[in-house]
Amino acid sequence: MVFPPHDVYERFIYSLPAAYPEIQSSTLQLYTNSQKTCFVRGSIWFHSGLELRVSEYLDLSDKELLDYGY
Repeated sequence: MVFPPHDVYERFIYSLPAAYPEIQSSTLQLYTNSQKTCFVRGSIWFHSGLELRVSEYLDLSDKELLDYGY
């Protein structure tokens, strides 16, 4: 999977609740741990009561998803 640039992906992560009315809240955070890699961690809660836990490890220079869990 090819990812957009860091700033574009970060805006996407933080705008999810505004873009999707079925999302009640989100604790997703993007953590940059080097110039080339970052983590996305947190949960998305839906109005239905469902919680989606997210963990992603991305290589921003190669635009690759290196590891993930949902």
